[in-house]
Amino acid sequence: PGSQRPRVAWGSAADSASLDTSQVRFNTDRSLTQTHITSHWGFGKWQLMQSAGVSYVDESAATSRPGIGSADVEMTRLSVGPELRRRIETGRGSSLEPFAFLKSS
Repeated sequence: PGSQRPRVAWGSAADSASLDTSQVRFNTDRSLTQTHITSHWGFGKWQLMQSAGVSYVDESAATSRPGIGSADVEMTRLSVGPELRRRIETGRGSSLEPFAFLKSS
């Protein structure tokens, strides 16, 4: 069995920064698109999970001050990795769950 978690977010901001003795105002538009897929396999008391995710970020900033250009940033990231865990019941409704994982981006 597995699951997929897609997510989309976007927004804009009006910011300012000090440059020399004056304030510079700039507008920024941002967006994030992301999906994450996870699969689980059980082997007795052990659980193996494999996951993969893709993220895309787009950001654009612009100002009306002469001599200062706009800035555009785009980034795509792929991450994959396994995780191994085992739940150990310790009694009285408590448990301990040691795990190990490896992530690569």
